[in-house]
Amino acid sequence: MNKSILLSIFCAMFLILNGFTNTNSDADYHGKKEKIPDDIENLLEKNKCLSCHTPYRRLVGPSFVNIAQKQYDAKKIAELIEKPQPDNWPGYPAMAPIKNVPYNEVCKITSWINSLKP
Repeated sequence: MNKSILLSIFCAMFLILNGFTNTNSDADYHGKKEKIPDDIENLLEKNKCLSCHTPYRRLVGPSFVNIAQKQYDAKKIAELIEKPQPDNWPGYPAMAPIKNVPYNEVCKITSWINSLKP
């Protein structure tokens, strides 16, 4: 294969992969920009939530706006963090259980999630 074909393939792969791995905290959803508040972003980073979730785009797990549509309360989200139920999210890989997220942090995160609008 010549170099120009290889370069074209590499560029196409880069553009495709870059589109699927946008983890920027300024999410773009149908032209809408949503900045994660700093205090919430710190909690999301600390608890590794941003490894799989973004505000408006599917990453590994559902977006936070999709989670908000279910209007779970903090107790339910805490339960799902500790013991995920893959049947709640068909088409997504099963989330690994996370046992060490303090309940007061879950409450703050849940309040922000439920404030999101599609």
